[in-house]
Amino acid sequence: MAAGAIPPPLFFERRRHVSLFAPRMASLENTRKYTSVDHVVERPARSSPTTHDRSPPKEFENMANTTSAKKATRKIARRTIINKSRRTQMRGAVRTVEEAIKSGDRDAALKAMANAEPELMQAAQRNIIHKNNASRKVSRLAHQIAKLAK
Repeated sequence: MAAGAIPPPLFFERRRHVSLFAPRMASLENTRKYTSVDHVVERPARSSPTTHDRSPPKEFENMANTTSAKKATRKIARRTIINKSRRTQMRGAVRTVEEAIKSGDRDAALKAMANAEPELMQAAQRNIIHKNNASRKVSRLAHQIAKLAK
């Protein structure tokens, strides 16, 4: 694996086949499996839905029918996790620039901008955000920093 590469999470490993005739454990009787792209965990079943969660949770193993489509869903799930991480990192870099601008510290804003601009452009190259969106954010932040000098 390349340096700095993010290893895939453990929950993408293939499931072991369980015999249909094997007795179920008593502790697992009150659990449900939620297998969506974002998470695969065992959680206790809810007794009643809360007011903010009126729709029942989606319960499906894999909607794909062909082996290539199943592989594609696994790849998409892996990329989603990586992209979420990169998006969070990019937003954090932008946030530090905005905080420095709010506080009126031009030097701190310039240093933060030196970190945020490459983050934004890399996110645009990797199709996490649109190229024009990244350019617009860089431009607006640069104008705000320029206003601090006056």
